[in-house]
Amino acid sequence: MLVVRDNFETKAIDTLKRSGLRMTGPRVLVIRTLASAEKALTPQDVYQKVKQSGGQVDLVSVYRTLETLRELDLIHYIGVAEGYAPCHIEHGDSGVEHFVCRTCGTVQEFEANHEALTAAVKELEENGIKVDSVRIEIQGSCESCQTKEAK
Repeated sequence: MLVVRDNFETKAIDTLKRSGLRMTGPRVLVIRTLASAEKALTPQDVYQKVKQSGGQVDLVSVYRTLETLRELDLIHYIGVAEGYAPCHIEHGDSGVEHFVCRTCGTVQEFEANHEALTAAVKELEENGIKVDSVRIEIQGSCESCQTKEAK
């Protein structure tokens, strides 16, 4: 199931406050930048977008904020896109996985089938492999890009 975007900015700010962390100007700017992004952003991308919007932030603050958001499960690192994207699905028994469009870079979350992931891990472990974590990143063409390519 693909997920409709929620209000990431509000969720992130509430979570940071509940965690006892201060809401600094740079943190808010980084959160807003991520909330408005359709693609996974590198720390440098976030820095450049904040600067282009007239905001003041240093690159070290961007890295620290991204790390804090990742530790709180508010963002995901998307390996195939080499960037960070907001988390819009609550973590539960289902895996939260990602689709990345090869053409436009759009990232979409989906819930993976828990039983299928459990079976895959079990099979690996039966063959002597110790699984530390599971992350699925699927690449392809999104509906919008397929439509453009068909024209």
